[in-house]
Amino acid sequence: MKTENDSPQLLNYPFDLYQRTRDIREIVEIISQKTGKEKLRILDVGGYRVEAEDRDDLLLREFLPQHEIIALDMIPSSISGYVQGDGTALPFKDKSFDVVVTSDVYEHVLPEGRNAFVENLLRVSGEFVILGAPFYSVENTLAEKIIFEFIRKVLHSEHTQLKEHIENRLPDADELASLIKNNGRQFISFSSGNRDRWVFMMLLKHYLMSIPDTKELDTMLDRYYNMSLYESDHSGQGYRTVFVISSQEHDKNGILEAVQDHFKTYSENINPVLDKTGMEQIRMLIDLEALRTRALIDQKDALIQHQAQQIQTFQQMKSTKVYKIMQFFNSISLSPVIYFGRKVLGKMQQAWMVIRGKRRHPFLSISEKAYRRWIKKTEPSPDMYPQLREQAKHFTHSPLLSIVVPAYNTPQEYLAKACESVLNQVYPNWELCIVNDGSPQKHVRETLDRFARKDSRIKVKHLPRNKGISRATNEAIALAAGQFIVFMDSDDVLHPLALYEVVKFLNQNPEADFIFSDEDKMTLGDVRRRPEFKPGWNPDLFLTYNYLNHLTVCRKIIVDEVGGFRAQYNWSQDYDLYLRITEKTSNIHHIPLVLYHWREIPNSSASKVDVRPEAQAKCMELLTETLKRRGINAVVKKGLRPSTFKIKKK
Repeated sequence: MKTENDSPQLLNYPFDLYQRTRDIREIVEIISQKTGKEKLRILDVGGYRVEAEDRDDLLLREFLPQHEIIALDMIPSSISGYVQGDGTALPFKDKSFDVVVTSDVYEHVLPEGRNAFVENLLRVSGEFVILGAPFYSVENTLAEKIIFEFIRKVLHSEHTQLKEHIENRLPDADELASLIKNNGRQFISFSSGNRDRWVFMMLLKHYLMSIPDTKELDTMLDRYYNMSLYESDHSGQGYRTVFVISSQEHDKNGILEAVQDHFKTYSENINPVLDKTGMEQIRMLIDLEALRTRALIDQKDALIQHQAQQIQTFQQMKSTKVYKIMQFFNSISLSPVIYFGRKVLGKMQQAWMVIRGKRRHPFLSISEKAYRRWIKKTEPSPDMYPQLREQAKHFTHSPLLSIVVPAYNTPQEYLAKACESVLNQVYPNWELCIVNDGSPQKHVRETLDRFARKDSRIKVKHLPRNKGISRATNEAIALAAGQFIVFMDSDDVLHPLALYEVVKFLNQNPEADFIFSDEDKMTLGDVRRRPEFKPGWNPDLFLTYNYLNHLTVCRKIIVDEVGGFRAQYNWSQDYDLYLRITEKTSNIHHIPLVLYHWREIPNSSASKVDVRPEAQAKCMELLTETLKRRGINAVVKKGLRPSTFKIKKK
């Protein structure tokens, strides 16, 4: 299949991903043609790709839609045709597939497991195995170290895949060849991905990542490369080597020879050097982007300078006698009027917001002073925590609680306070599974790594790019080893007794599958206010709004059963998950204690009810799906207040 027949979405894939997947496609097409099988059953080991999950499809299936594709990887995913499993212990019978493929996975397998990995591929393959990977050479090792050090020192980040290559050492091609021969199989191999170009493109693409708003330029670069340079990229010294292995002792149809000749034509007939015109186009794109970025920086500098001048002018004005005299008269005559005016107008504004449904709580709700008195009267004082720690050691049932947290550009102060609130828990048997969702702000990585070094119960994973809150939370769930999942946001705070009270409740109610508690809000200055004292579990009420919110604790086996979070319901992903969980169990319980402090970040849903209109639309969409799934003939309408809904039966 020629490049011009590829859809735009295939050509827009990263150049190295497109290249190695197209290699597989062209080999499979030769196998299909030579064997006469129009539809092959293919297993893609290591077939999870973030780029394809965004489209809710398998990458290889996008390149080979006419064949039956099964993908296997260790990362949880809900894509159709995907199986979660380990390549060193494939959960399939012998000769289950016509072709088994794996690309850029072999080098990530630990050296002691590589033989088992290859033998598993050969075992489940009925005819052919296609294995592509970078293999050890002095040049490959040096090339990878150049990229790794550039990213680490210039971009202040870390390429996790290259780090694994360096730590585990790239596999030896001769050792793989010997293993194949010892298993009585034939094979051919060819180079793919000109190493010099690979180094150039990796440096260029990672440099673009450091420049704001260059995603479109990055995609244009990949598209140009994929359209113009795929075939010539098989010439010269290749960064990657592709092995095509026949599972039979003799290649009766001459498929291996046909594959060898096909890619040999690419390597012999194409000039291996980037043509001058292509280089000039790339250079022009970069120069234009550099000019635009420079203009943005100049604009920002001008704004900062203007603001500095305004501050300086105001400071000079404050030092004048006229200003001081005006302030004096204001203080003695207008202050009482202004004070009471603001009070009256403030109450009127609050009342109007309640009438319009723009405020979650009535303006006559509990005051901060009254709430502080209530806290002092009803909650155990910190002096009692040592005693409660001793009690926790004698619980009959002490399950491991896994606190899962996605983090993306969370302010450093509040991210640290969230982690500290977990470290300060009275109940000790917990683990914090926190995922950095590709945050460009380096303090996120630094803060999480610092806490991970501080306590071995903290598990941290850094994603190379942003996946969104649902997929990042699923990544955190995948790290969890506990019997129960505790959901938490990266800028919120757990009450020191949160986990203690949960486990205390579980000892009294061991059948509980889902637990939720009361909560309050916490200002940026750590002042607790606006408590929410919730009713017990009421399934009808829950269909009208998500009153469970925080703290929520779920039995992990049920979270896994329903498939975790779904990315199509981002902004309302927790409501969607809880609706599906509550269909699987009736063991849902309420702890009538304030165990969670929801941080009031400006423009967040904690500080303003209607801050995200898209969340309301998503809620209506998922509620409509829920009613259909439950067989309820009804429609969803907006409620009186934001984030509330009415279910009207037809």
